[in-house]
Amino acid sequence: MFFIIISLGDNAFYQLQKITSFGSREPGTEAHKKCRNYIENVLKNKGFDVEIQKFKKEDTEFFNIIGTYGEGKKVLLGTHYDTYPGIPGANDSGSGTAVLLALLDSLKVFNFAIQVVFFDGEDFGNAPLYGSKYFSDHMNPTEYYFGIVVDMIGDKHLGVYQEINSLKYAPYITRKIFEIAYINNLKSFFLFPKYEIIDDHIPLNKKGVRTVLLIDFDYPFWHTTGDDIDKCSKESLEEVGRLILLFLKWFENEK
Repeated sequence: MFFIIISLGDNAFYQLQKITSFGSREPGTEAHKKCRNYIENVLKNKGFDVEIQKFKKEDTEFFNIIGTYGEGKKVLLGTHYDTYPGIPGANDSGSGTAVLLALLDSLKVFNFAIQVVFFDGEDFGNAPLYGSKYFSDHMNPTEYYFGIVVDMIGDKHLGVYQEINSLKYAPYITRKIFEIAYINNLKSFFLFPKYEIIDDHIPLNKKGVRTVLLIDFDYPFWHTTGDDIDKCSKESLEEVGRLILLFLKWFENEK
């Protein structure tokens, strides 16, 4: 009998191909519906309990997709799956969605609960963060250890710096993540800050869940039709996914 071993990077790139094949994932479109149905099915097939948060803003329906595995206090991993109107959204944030889907099997081995949240409405115009705001308003922050949000982490020329708001709200976790990246020779991560970003980690932090944003904001195709899968690489996706697993293993040993 032969077994085919699929690497994290190959799996994530496959997920990215699936996600981008639906088209621009603007809320209210058929592509958006196909993508959210796909995410929901993958979560269920991997044994995660799934909840859909449906809400309405600006006469448009939005859908947060929440997958939970395990009991007790949780670590939150999040990304947004919608796109800025009219763009392919391969990196923003098909890449984050792809990495989290590719990690699902690996996330089930830890001795704490995992919640994977795919936020909607992050890019509905000028970053209104509708999904993460709604989620944060309806959660209990005491149920979480911390959170990690990923966004635009698939660029072939990946460069992730410590994000200033992450250092403000979750300094210890932020520095530890980047320390682990340095120790493990993950060369796309840099041990100093560069940008202050408004993203889905902000509502979570304001509600009391210490949350780190991993993002490469030096991306010339941001919010353009050039944000397609040709700009992404499985190596970048794998490096980010590997770092998340390394950090969660460190946390499991330390908590």
